[in-house]
Amino acid sequence: MTSDLGHKRQAGTHIRAAMVAAEMAGDPGLQAWVAATCSKLAFWDGQFRAAIQHAERGAALQAPGTVTVLLHCQAADAWAEVGARAEAKASFGRAERASELDLANAFHDRVGGLFACTGGRLANYGAAICLRGDDPTRALSHADRGLAALQRQDVRPLGTIAQLHITRAGALLLAGEPEGVLDALSPVLALPAEHRTAPVRRRLRDLARHAAGSPMGASAAGRRLQGVVETAVREASVALCLTGPDSD
Repeated sequence: MTSDLGHKRQAGTHIRAAMVAAEMAGDPGLQAWVAATCSKLAFWDGQFRAAIQHAERGAALQAPGTVTVLLHCQAADAWAEVGARAEAKASFGRAERASELDLANAFHDRVGGLFACTGGRLANYGAAICLRGDDPTRALSHADRGLAALQRQDVRPLGTIAQLHITRAGALLLAGEPEGVLDALSPVLALPAEHRTAPVRRRLRDLARHAAGSPMGASAAGRRLQGVVETAVREASVALCLTGPDSD
């Protein structure tokens, strides 16, 4: 949560304490969740190879519940970010198989809640991976499936939902349908500013950057997209009081 607020140093302090606790407890489940958090921190810090190493180390623990699904997703996401499409596809396939096994065996997720890697969160990773692999059709399919799954949940992770809408917008941009990009973003822009966490803001900026380099960039819709993203990011930064070197 500290990382989502953009405070990287404080997040690092928390994770070092968690690593000590997990080692002292000797609990594979806790160790796996710590590895997942380490992978997340490395990913958002641009250390993609480290993110892969943390994720694969955690997945090797074969902890029960959805954390193993999450770890394989994280490895796939980082592989996709460095352009290793075959490795990303293989890791995501392992995530899908782990998810099927989890459902079949009714594993009890000791963490669960907003942290659980349910079908909606799995689809979020799949959508992002397909988008980086220049496959907008499959990215849209994953995103729509993920949004539908999350609508059925009692606990709705707003960050994951926002990322799915941003991925939908990116898929429409890649598919050459710029007129749908702003409409796809409307649920994200409608969120209270304090719910636009650091990962959401980063995804918004990535989308705006890709749009600027596309045929949409010089159009009126492209200029409008740049403006709404800048406003959304600025409002969130003010609302969350993100100041100092850790600010996003």
